[in-house]
Amino acid sequence: MPAGGVTSDSAPDPSPEPAPQPPSDDPPPAPGERLSTALPVPPAIASAATTPNSVVLARGVIWIAAARWSSQIIAWSVTLYMARLLTTREYGWAGLVSVVSSWVYSLSEFGIASTMLALRDEGLAKQRSLHTLVVLLTLGGSALIALGAIPAAAFMRDRELAPLLAVGGLLVLAQGFSAVPMALLQLRLDFRTVARIEFSRSLVNTLGVAAFALSGFRVWSLPLAALSGALVQAALSNHAVRVPFTRVRLAPLREMLAYARHIVVGRIAWLTYLDADVVMVGRAVGTTVAGQYQFAWNIATLPGEKLVNVVTAALLPFFSAIAEDLAKLRKYLLLMTEGLALVIFPVFIGIIAVADEAIPLLFGAKWQPAILPLKLLICYALIQALSSVMTNAASALRMARDVNRVPVFALLILPPCFYLAARYSSLASVALVWLVAAPAMAAWPMRLVLRRLDVRTSTFFASLITPTVASLTMLAVVAALQRWVTRPSHPMAALAVDVAAGGATYLLTLLVVFPTRVRWMIDAVNAVRASRRATG
Repeated sequence: MPAGGVTSDSAPDPSPEPAPQPPSDDPPPAPGERLSTALPVPPAIASAATTPNSVVLARGVIWIAAARWSSQIIAWSVTLYMARLLTTREYGWAGLVSVVSSWVYSLSEFGIASTMLALRDEGLAKQRSLHTLVVLLTLGGSALIALGAIPAAAFMRDRELAPLLAVGGLLVLAQGFSAVPMALLQLRLDFRTVARIEFSRSLVNTLGVAAFALSGFRVWSLPLAALSGALVQAALSNHAVRVPFTRVRLAPLREMLAYARHIVVGRIAWLTYLDADVVMVGRAVGTTVAGQYQFAWNIATLPGEKLVNVVTAALLPFFSAIAEDLAKLRKYLLLMTEGLALVIFPVFIGIIAVADEAIPLLFGAKWQPAILPLKLLICYALIQALSSVMTNAASALRMARDVNRVPVFALLILPPCFYLAARYSSLASVALVWLVAAPAMAAWPMRLVLRRLDVRTSTFFASLITPTVASLTMLAVVAALQRWVTRPSHPMAALAVDVAAGGATYLLTLLVVFPTRVRWMIDAVNAVRASRRATG
């Protein structure tokens, strides 16, 4: 851990801030007063304290969804282009760079942003110290990657990987400058500004990949574009929330850093076993095969990135704000689980249904070996997506220490299994390890959260009946269509027919088999819209 410039100061804190109160559906006496000890709060954010919780969450999801989905047409076009442009070996390089930079950033950021959201501590002096500390730590992380690039490339038996890793180190530092400002924006439920910043980063990243690729940078396009997007996010977030650098005083941060330690232990363990499959495949059978696996992983987790993260990005600050009201948290936990499942189940199951014809058609025949691992990984990703609601609730309930047992245990078991599966079996076996492990990893945090909130397990699973039945019906109809109905001669037309039939089947199943549930969902949406109009 870099210690240069970090000192302990015995100077007292500013006057104590009032204890933060969870937002209530009833207007508090003084809107925005709780934030007055921190940085200046825009009027729109100060008024959030008077807004009903359902509207706050809905607005957060809407703004983040608008930011992350508005650039997806361009992003998908670039993804298709890069999959066709890069060799499987180059795709493996890009995946390994992403693994290393994500791991080092999570270690050096030390879970400080998540701790700020969980503990909701808005002292101005602490914000400045935390901002300075994160930047210093990520600077050390960037240097660590630069120094370890050559040994890491030697471990993977691919010397050409080293310079790409060094660029990934710069990405770690760039992200460090935006960690605390972005956390403060989420802490204030300023999802509109968060969405605008994320949209800018996504757009720069996407267009940067295209620009660098068309200029002949090939695999270099990915880390260079990611670095450009991170720099834009750092500039915009620091403009939105100005947090000056200061001398780091560790004494006032003792409680936050103690909690952050539990978060970072779990996060590092999680990232290590999460990314161990790519590393073990690369080590066992080479970066070319690792590229096939990385492609399967990227496609399998893409729905989670574009759909699930839209919701979960708003969940932790929202759950933290209502964590003292267990009845309300219980209500929104079940509501968000069912709502999320209704959206993601047809997408995940739909990809399984059409993968055999869609992958060669859209990305090229060279990715054919990735199809079976892709289907298995989608099943894992589906379980992981639902588990994300539980983990956010656990963080809001300050249960990080208990939940951390899962990633630590998985860290001991999964990497050797990945290596053995890749070395002595196939990529499908590596994916199968995930599919077997996913239910076990999701069970522990689910048990802890449901017990704390006094929710029966049967009640939780009952919220998944509607999307499960509708999605399996969709899968059966598409499979029957592919097997027994005459196919259009053009492959793209056949794919379009399958997608249209699957979507229509899902909607009709909801309307015919679960009309009561559909009416309930429509009423809930209308209630949120009416409440939003009433509150302005």
